[in-house]
Amino acid sequence: MNNRLNRRGLQTLRTHTTRRALPSQKKHELYLKLTTLEMEKARRVIERDALVKRLAMLDERLISIAFEQTELLGILNAVATAEPSIPIMRTPSYDSFPIQY
Repeated sequence: MNNRLNRRGLQTLRTHTTRRALPSQKKHELYLKLTTLEMEKARRVIERDALVKRLAMLDERLISIAFEQTELLGILNAVATAEPSIPIMRTPSYDSFPIQY
């Protein structure tokens, strides 16, 4: 009788499955999860790089707009000082349609 209790068998055999991080998941499921995370990371890096490029283009355009505005304001000031100021009267145009929101 005592000999039966100490006997080793399939029930007491230790395998690598006891060393898993999550007992409910198999090894291939963990690798699949790692792979999907790596793919998502790669997509996010591409998205971030595209956003950085777009922001750089927007910054360049904002700088060029500011430069053009200062040029035009300088030209307007030069024209205004050269000519006497005559009030401009605008007549209403009836050929356009009114916009209502």
